[in-house]
Amino acid sequence: MSSSKNRIIQFDVLRVVAALAVVWLHTSAQRFYISYPSVEWDARNFYDSLVRWAVPIYVMISGALFLDSQKKIDIKILYSKNVTRVALIFIFWSIVYGVYGGIGEKGLIGLAGRMVQGPFHFWFIKMLIGLYVTVPILRVIVVDKKLEQYFICLSLVTAFFIPMLFPFIGYISDVARDFAEKYYDNSSLKFQYTA
Repeated sequence: MSSSKNRIIQFDVLRVVAALAVVWLHTSAQRFYISYPSVEWDARNFYDSLVRWAVPIYVMISGALFLDSQKKIDIKILYSKNVTRVALIFIFWSIVYGVYGGIGEKGLIGLAGRMVQGPFHFWFIKMLIGLYVTVPILRVIVVDKKLEQYFICLSLVTAFFIPMLFPFIGYISDVARDFAEKYYDNSSLKFQYTA
């Protein structure tokens, strides 16, 4: 890969293209839910679908940079620099959004809950913190091919195959399906990206 002063040019280009795609995505998503069903919704859905790759590109770039076995990563710096910086951004803007939203019906407890949870669109920041926190574990996994294959199989089972069973359980019993979904959602079995 081409690089200039330790920068990988291809990643910079991907970041710019992905940033434009994220703007496109959010523009397409305006009035998305209130325009259904209509030709406008069909068009918005089409354009929105064209750029759904943007966020995964950012995740893959981070993975390529942080999981490169040739690159030494100091865990202390990772946590003190990357995790702390993103966490502080999350905390600051969650407080701003919480205060902007006002006390509301649920009073101070609701306000505190909104500040801890953050606005819906902060899901990316929470995911990023989670990725940074797991980098040391993921680095160990990608170095050991057998462990990497096990992790991929486990991820497939927990992210795709188990959730695919829920509709079939629903054919037998709605109560059983609801119980299985609730148990699965509350467990630590999921190895998946959720937005």
